[in-house]
Amino acid sequence: MGNIYFFYYTFIQLILFGYSQEVQYNGSQCPDVYDFNLASLSASTIIDTSVSTRMDVIFNSAPYIETACVRRLRKHYCMISLYISTLHVTLTASQQLYCKPECFSIAYSECSSFIAIAPELVKTVILMECDSLPSTPQCYNGSLSSFTERDPICPYPTVIPNEDSYESPAQIEWIPGSACAVPCPGLLFDENNWNVFSKIVISLYLISCVFVSLAIYQQLTTKYKNFNVLMVCIGCMNGVFWMFVYHLINNGFTGGQKIICNGNAGYVESDPFCIFCGFMLLVSSNWFASWSFFTSLNLWLAIANNYTERKLKALRPKMFMFSTFLSLLPILPLGAGNIGYEWTGGTLNMCLNKGMYTRGQYGWHYAITLVPLLLLVFLLPLILLVDTLRVATNLRQITADSTRLSTSSLSLYESCSKV
Repeated sequence: MGNIYFFYYTFIQLILFGYSQEVQYNGSQCPDVYDFNLASLSASTIIDTSVSTRMDVIFNSAPYIETACVRRLRKHYCMISLYISTLHVTLTASQQLYCKPECFSIAYSECSSFIAIAPELVKTVILMECDSLPSTPQCYNGSLSSFTERDPICPYPTVIPNEDSYESPAQIEWIPGSACAVPCPGLLFDENNWNVFSKIVISLYLISCVFVSLAIYQQLTTKYKNFNVLMVCIGCMNGVFWMFVYHLINNGFTGGQKIICNGNAGYVESDPFCIFCGFMLLVSSNWFASWSFFTSLNLWLAIANNYTERKLKALRPKMFMFSTFLSLLPILPLGAGNIGYEWTGGTLNMCLNKGMYTRGQYGWHYAITLVPLLLLVFLLPLILLVDTLRVATNLRQITADSTRLSTSSLSLYESCSKV
């Protein structure tokens, strides 16, 4: 009879409370978080169900969350679940399971950047249970879980950096609060469009090299040479040639961005060859602008001011010195380390200004590299406009004098007729 009662009460305990003896945690959601015994076998199942449900809420709300933050949140939920379940564990009298300071420390730990972009989610879903915890300074706060977390899911077009992206000297542009990063190359096009863009650019540079080379050959071999046109062609050829070589090495006809990208998210802002090609492009643009201006200026001086060929040739040394000065201005941003790749893709995979969208200390870059070009572009039309106004004023004066002379002649003719 006693054996019947024993098995009966044992069965009731197993169904309602689990085994009464203390056991190690043997669930799957919180491995290595606890280093003490739980009160019953059912405790592991209760904890796993609670933690799994809460973690699913986080993954569904923010699938892009960083793995380090996920591990910290899992530890938090493991400790909260253990505390709320009010299970008896083997602890000293001075210890608590989980305390308020540790609970709120999530905001200053691995999840600080995530909390910055999702404060309401953290406040309502993660931290709302912290107020119910004790403030006792002596607490058992558990360890980080060894659970294998799933990979974050990044929204398009952001990516999870691969192993090559971390290789020096590349840097990764992270999306704050997430495990996602800006892809390399930039966000202007997707991968297929970048490949098409590369092929078009290489083809256009190749065609430009051919035509500019023919123009230089024509100027060197023709009987009627034009010094200014030759200088313009040399400026074009220098910039076009180095851009062709750069894009051919960086992109090829298959894409890949071999110079400016490491992996799928690592940006190399200061590759030496890329900087050299960018510097040569800036030098060539100022040289081209200068001699284009002088070519038009010579034509204007010859037509409007009757300059002879001898006078125009006398201006060449001054023009050459001025063009050389403007062309060498990019040495200043080169020395300051301001020529490089702009990770946003704003410079279309060329190393012109790695601070393209940075204000303040980099603003002078534009004054050195772009203002001379714009000045020369707008200065000649301004001169022509002023000269046109001068000619128009002279024409009005001539017309007025002619009208007055015609009126006087007509009056004289009428007087003579009467006589």
